Amino acid sequence: MNNNQRINQLLMQTRGLSSTNLEATALIERLRKEAFALAAWSCREIDRITAERDEARREWCRLWGHTQGRNVAPTQAARLRAWDCFKKGKA
Repeated sequence: MNNNQRINQLLMQTRGLSSTNLEATALIERLRKEAFALAAWSCREIDRITAERDEARREWCRLWGHTQGRNVAPTQAARLRAWDCFKKGKA
């Protein structure tokens, strides 16, 4: 079961329940924990994929600067494409 299916299943279980019901309170708390875990996982994945993208962009800039007799610094190549892959803390 993927994350969206888990969240939808939990949401379906909470329909019609009030927070005064102990079962409902437990389900709501479980849903909050699941949602928090999903958000944390999503943030980690975004950071990982962004780092991977930036590394690919840096490599492209290094290679592009040396092809066809160009004498362009990798950082200049990135600026020409409006990429921030060489920002401090990213490279």
